[in-house]
Amino acid sequence: MKQLIAALAKAKPQFHSLKMSGFNKFSNYYYTTLADIISATTEALSGNGLVYIFTLEEEKLILTLWHESGEFLTSSTTLVVEKTKSRDGKEQSHSHAWGAAITYSKKYLLAAMLGVAADEDDDNDVFVAPASASTPVSVKLLSEEQIARLMAVAPLDSNGEISDKLRIAITAKSGAKTKIRSLAEIPPDKFETILNWLPTVKLE
Repeated sequence: MKQLIAALAKAKPQFHSLKMSGFNKFSNYYYTTLADIISATTEALSGNGLVYIFTLEEEKLILTLWHESGEFLTSSTTLVVEKTKSRDGKEQSHSHAWGAAITYSKKYLLAAMLGVAADEDDDNDVFVAPASASTPVSVKLLSEEQIARLMAVAPLDSNGEISDKLRIAITAKSGAKTKIRSLAEIPPDKFETILNWLPTVKLE
């Protein structure tokens, strides 16, 4: 994954400044939207042989960043909509709620993978909340720098990638409830634990 990381490191200084074209009429402030992040980063990514795609597998949103060399980096999050409301307390349709959840998750997956700052508001008047919650659920992923540090000490396979066996071991070590598909999904509070543990791992 060295070529991908090098290309991303070269692209980041070329990103345009993030605009704040979204407006939250309930809290009366402007915020960065998914479209703002895409607009600020696409040119630099393309110029360095990078492209990303979003895919859905059942209720999981997956972001894959590809490099022209064939190397790729993935990150994902599970979309959970238990109860949906607009910010004025009104119930919203199921399709509207899923659309909001997908847009919200795309924004934070992309921001985390590219290492750009995104504020705490979602891109809709709708937020996704469990029955007893009152605020949106934010997606917390490891930063590009943290991922690079993990890759530097991880026992990689012959292709220089994280093997499925290692993913299973990382999942168990981190205490994650679902299988970790990429290093970005490691719980942030377990980063140091995994970083110190990886050099000691021996896979048969």
